[in-house]
Amino acid sequence: MKFLIYLFSIIVLITFSSCSKGYTHEKIVTNNSRDPITVLAGCCENIQEYVIQPGESETVFACIYQQLSKPQISDLNWEIKLIKEEQTLFLNQPEKWLNKSSDRKLQFEYLVVD
Repeated sequence: MKFLIYLFSIIVLITFSSCSKGYTHEKIVTNNSRDPITVLAGCCENIQEYVIQPGESETVFACIYQQLSKPQISDLNWEIKLIKEEQTLFLNQPEKWLNKSSDRKLQFEYLVVD
């Protein structure tokens, strides 16, 4: 009986230690311009507004994916609007972002310059 309890404990330990931790996904906007900018970002109709001052950075989107395979860049959420000097830019194209990803951290940065 002790052997079965010991064996069960080892199986449970191996199962929990081998679980995938998932992938984190972040989008950061850095304002390298002279004027403040406004960023509207979010998903599922939960949009938040960020006012980013010159020289500052802000994480405008963060999400955790609990899956075994790495998400494709085209599958990630890109519903982000940038408002600068009353002009609206849609930042929904992945190629506009710098890919700073590593291992299980999917991180992208958008640089605003004059």
